[in-house]
Amino acid sequence: MIWSPPYFVEAQDVDHLHHILRAPLSPIVRAGSIGTDMAALVGWFVAEGWLAKNRGAKVARNVRLEQSIVRNPEHVAEIDALLDRLGGHYSRQSTKAGRHVLWSLSEPLAGMVRDLAPQKVLTWEMLATMSDGEMTACLDAFVKADGALRGKNGCVTIQQKASTNLRNLEVLQAMATMLGKTAAIGHSGTRDMAWLI
Repeated sequence: MIWSPPYFVEAQDVDHLHHILRAPLSPIVRAGSIGTDMAALVGWFVAEGWLAKNRGAKVARNVRLEQSIVRNPEHVAEIDALLDRLGGHYSRQSTKAGRHVLWSLSEPLAGMVRDLAPQKVLTWEMLATMSDGEMTACLDAFVKADGALRGKNGCVTIQQKASTNLRNLEVLQAMATMLGKTAAIGHSGTRDMAWLI
């Protein structure tokens, strides 16, 4: 993960382009609840996954992820390893003429992901129990899946639809802040779009 590192400026030089760092003075020590692998899987799912209907089902409950093996072979290898460490409750197939990999999670793993991120939305309840390592894993996966590198400073932007996914950005901002990183949310005045920088 690449974020803008904090730096110091004199109070007289602070302007509207600076973000004031609001972070704990010492690391947050929690036992953690879901583990770093599950936290990373939730990050991947919320950023790029979706819920699909199985044949004959009335409700979309099948948790799916897809990645380009051509553009992101390291992401494919990371997700494969992650799912194997979480017990191997998934099927994997090639799609789009072999250029993409599609994972379809099975129970009990799919149910755990749905419970942690209902409707693909990160929850404050999950955040309240996460250790530093779990927050880092979730944030890193989200950035890999949906982040865009901006400028020379290593700043990352994550864009989401404001009407349905603003809470994702709010929870990610809280994670970043709790980890001692700078993060700010912006909104488009003309489009249904918000972003985290």
